[in-house]
Amino acid sequence: MALAWERCILVAVAILLTLSTSSISQEQPSGASQKKPVGVRVLKQDGDVPRFKAWLDEDVVWIITEEERAAYKLLKNDEERDQFVEAFWARRDPTPDTFENEYKVEHYHRIAYANDHFNTRIPGWKTDRGRIYIVYGPPDKIESYPSGRTKDETPKGEEPSLDPEEVWHYRYLEGVGIDVVINFIDACGCGEYQMKMPPEMKDAILSPPTGLIDERPDHRETHDPRLLLQPGNTPSIRFRDLEALLNTQPPPKAIPFEVRIDFEKVTSITFLVPVTIAVRNRDFTFVEESGVRRGRLKVFGRFTTLTGHVADVFEDSIEVTVPKSAASETDDITFCKKTFALNSGYYGLAIVVKDANAERAGTWVRRVVVARP
Repeated sequence: MALAWERCILVAVAILLTLSTSSISQEQPSGASQKKPVGVRVLKQDGDVPRFKAWLDEDVVWIITEEERAAYKLLKNDEERDQFVEAFWARRDPTPDTFENEYKVEHYHRIAYANDHFNTRIPGWKTDRGRIYIVYGPPDKIESYPSGRTKDETPKGEEPSLDPEEVWHYRYLEGVGIDVVINFIDACGCGEYQMKMPPEMKDAILSPPTGLIDERPDHRETHDPRLLLQPGNTPSIRFRDLEALLNTQPPPKAIPFEVRIDFEKVTSITFLVPVTIAVRNRDFTFVEESGVRRGRLKVFGRFTTLTGHVADVFEDSIEVTVPKSAASETDDITFCKKTFALNSGYYGLAIVVKDANAERAGTWVRRVVVARP
């Protein structure tokens, strides 16, 4: 399973640094028109605003609990809805002490996969297979019968069928049980496989998982929707020295690095935004440690909206180790990649890279347009 925040990938390859020509950080995706930034609309009290309505009915429709949905509909303004969305993801974050929310990014990766693989007359995320994939992830095993099942392939007690069929096997599903088998039948011959199983089993599988990371039992007692606006634990920034460099001049000896930003539309309002940072090995400062030469960079990045709200933060370290006898002054490149799930809109992206072994740093600041086509 791919995780929402990817760990730094150290790749040493003898190639020229070509990412600069493909960086599109300050450009708008092709086909997108200049629109008013998200966040400047005035919300109606009933929540009939595309961003919030789409988030409820599309982005999280399969994973939001009935309790959360009811509480969301009681909110009266955009500030409360924004707080709710932030707290919603925080309750599901498996690593609440870090800025990375692996669950959130993985969720949008699953939506993207469903749209790519299960799209028929309706978007992939709306199909039965898409729904199961989004909620539970990839099955442990898939049996495919594109021409239907023969008599020998049909389980005892069932009739053979000429309808295309897929059988998904899960060793365990939270809240459902072990050795779960889900049948999907393409009765229309149009590629739209629909789930076929007893109603009671179907209800259990289609119920949103309730095992949240940060459950609030006091909410069930008071039924106060405002308790669901509390984000819970807020991680603290580790690299304060790097954050300070965003507002000051970096050291005279700068570290050159390149940044590439890509965009993948996932829902009508949300994009996956992979950010790749590339540094030549010769721009590291190497020190000898235990018979090897080691270079280490600290990385800090921040997405902000036009109103100054911090939309996302990331921190990480990039490390390169070479044998003591090897030359480090090469054109080999080390990459660090992070992926974010962002609403369409206008953002500022600031990145700082600092050498952990010397007083050297580099900064990169651009406008990023995440826009609807």
